[in-house]
Amino acid sequence: MKIQALQVGSIGTNCYILCDEAAKVCAVIDPGAEPELILSAAEKLDCTVDKILLTHGHYDHVGAVAALKKATGCKVYMDP
Repeated sequence: MKIQALQVGSIGTNCYILCDEAAKVCAVIDPGAEPELILSAAEKLDCTVDKILLTHGHYDHVGAVAALKKATGCKVYMDP
């Protein structure tokens, strides 16, 4: 398992990529902005995004959700 931290958006929101190296899939946690940067980081890890996990719904944590979902077709999960 690899974990990569990214700071995205104008306020540098923490976004994390959790990559299962064996399965070559990853989850993106709190993709606040910059979907291209996030997808590029996943590609460099040799992983395909298959889940988006949201810790909460503030704008700075969900800004890239729609673009990532459109690019990958993955599911989105949010803690209720």
